[in-house]
Amino acid sequence: MLYAGHLHCSSCGAKWLEKRITMRQVTSDFGDMYLGLDTKFARTFIHLFTRPSDVINGYINGRRMFYVDAIRYMLLALLVSGIYTFLLRQTGFFEDYMMEVNRWTPAASDTQSQQEISDLQYKITNYFFDFQSFFYFLIIPFLALAARITFWGTNYYNFTEHVVFYLYTFAHITIASTPITILTMMVSTDLYSIWSVSMLPVMFLYNAYCYKVCFKLSLGRIVLKSAIAAFVLIATAITIVIMGILISIAVAAMTS
Repeated sequence: MLYAGHLHCSSCGAKWLEKRITMRQVTSDFGDMYLGLDTKFARTFIHLFTRPSDVINGYINGRRMFYVDAIRYMLLALLVSGIYTFLLRQTGFFEDYMMEVNRWTPAASDTQSQQEISDLQYKITNYFFDFQSFFYFLIIPFLALAARITFWGTNYYNFTEHVVFYLYTFAHITIASTPITILTMMVSTDLYSIWSVSMLPVMFLYNAYCYKVCFKLSLGRIVLKSAIAAFVLIATAITIVIMGILISIAVAAMTS
């Protein structure tokens, strides 16, 4: 229901538009939703650094109006990741980076073997860059499972709540780090490589910090849980690799 002089519906809160949609209006709405200093996105981004428990536990406990929800935040991270991948392709950095990787690869016994190794590295890296958004989503359930095992026997999150946790933390690190990643990409391939490798421990430490705050854990307890989580993740990774090898052998045997 609309009342004279009001711009929003009193029942659903929808904005009443009397004029046709223009590009200026769409740009303004996008800016209000994501880029304004007083918006949900700005609050979510800042508080995931300063008060992650307010964002993550708030969403899990049903307080979902003050911050961007976990799925939307992850989708925004995938958009940022897509822009980053586009820049890699358009600037020619990907080819330069692969040349640098090949330079540090141990030489094979003959030129043909070396070329085969280079081609394989290129295909694997190229495949990862093209489908990295898919890998982001794929790895989150494994991280949630590892976290559920790490905190087994406690009254903390269930599996789905751990998924929500990693949707927020993974998305946040992606959004926060991508501008720096692009900057290092513009400087040199060596700096880009160093920064890319450093992101794994940064992600691990940030997750540990968020768990400490969300669960109100002591420093000693979070160190212990982090060690258990690292062991579980390594064991999970080894299991996945072994399964992949066995599946590859089985497929090769059936097709030979």
